[in-house]
Amino acid sequence: MATLLNQYKWSGIEEYEVNADNWVQMGFRFDKDENGDPFRVYLVFGEIHSEKFEEEFYFDDTKKDAYDFYQKKIDVLDNGSIYCVECGEYATNPEFALAVHQTRGYCLDCAPDQDDEDTIRWY
Repeated sequence: MATLLNQYKWSGIEEYEVNADNWVQMGFRFDKDENGDPFRVYLVFGEIHSEKFEEEFYFDDTKKDAYDFYQKKIDVLDNGSIYCVECGEYATNPEFALAVHQTRGYCLDCAPDQDDEDTIRWY
């Protein structure tokens, strides 16, 4: 993973790896605004289930926004990278992950009613 930041010419700050298919990394670099004043640009990138993501943070509170996004991705990895097959949202807390397990793939908002015998989503 360390070589990835070099490809982007970023300085590394944080990295979190579960395995080769599930990881997140954050870096920063300095850039200049229209007045020539330096500011930090943050980059958060990685893979979850081998699906790549990348987000750059330029404006407003870049450090806070970058760390919030980074923490959200860590929460996904810490909860097993489990997602709802209906809405596609990833579990960012244990309750969501448990609900997906108990409903065989659905969050509580998307799970069909257990009494609905016409649904084919319950196994």
